[in-house]
Amino acid sequence: MAANPNMYLGTKFYDQLIGGHQKWLKGFDKVHLDAWDNLFLNDNSEGALCEAGTRQLLQELDVSVEPYPLKGNDRNPDFKCEKDSKLFYVDATCVMKDTATRGSRLDDVARNPKASYYSLLTNAYFRKAGKKKSQFENLNAPCIISIGTLHFKAGALCFNKMSAEEILTGKSGIGIQISKRTGGAVGDPYNSTSLESAPFLKARKIICDEPPIQPVWQTISAVLLCPFGTQPVKCMGILHPKPDHEFERNLLPHIEFCRLKAGWEGGTLTPEWI
Repeated sequence: MAANPNMYLGTKFYDQLIGGHQKWLKGFDKVHLDAWDNLFLNDNSEGALCEAGTRQLLQELDVSVEPYPLKGNDRNPDFKCEKDSKLFYVDATCVMKDTATRGSRLDDVARNPKASYYSLLTNAYFRKAGKKKSQFENLNAPCIISIGTLHFKAGALCFNKMSAEEILTGKSGIGIQISKRTGGAVGDPYNSTSLESAPFLKARKIICDEPPIQPVWQTISAVLLCPFGTQPVKCMGILHPKPDHEFERNLLPHIEFCRLKAGWEGGTLTPEWI
């Protein structure tokens, strides 16, 4: 269900974001402004604002941005970007407020700071990436998915480093070795994963000479987590370990990126921040 766009009008931040994006779009073919206005007013105001926020973020990072050419009903990335003579594409998507509330169990209210139980949005990120992976098959350069939200608490608590690492490893748990002889625990507990909701990796089903972990969804070069409901917006990036087109993270030097250390194909999944 689309949110009411009127709820975002009349506040300084959103008025500036909407006005700035409309002004930017007027520099291109009118079809782009018409498409964004329709998205904001009729279809998905939250998605339209996350798209505008992504464009603003990229330009603040000195990236040259223009709308990707519209071709009928073809599903393409939102932006064609260039920096330091390097081409890449960015597609913006949004975890809607109601989705974030259901997934995290956090209400979208800035007050009431008392401690409460909540869940990460790993499943939501997985679904968003899954809907996009076939969209970038014919591109000639890296493509990034920007996943935003306007949900205040979910943005503050679920768009964090732990969430970013789970995009690489899937939902994690605690494992321990069990002795076949005694049935008791052997050694210390350790982090483990079945790669559930990990968009970039999956375990091979057949035991063979190939490594046990294989890359998937390689059309996606990286993901940005962008909590647009919090100010200032602090985004973080996640790099695909083996994409079709590798993204040079130095093009976005003010954003911290997470990647997997060497050895992931053998089943040792160790995130590191660069």
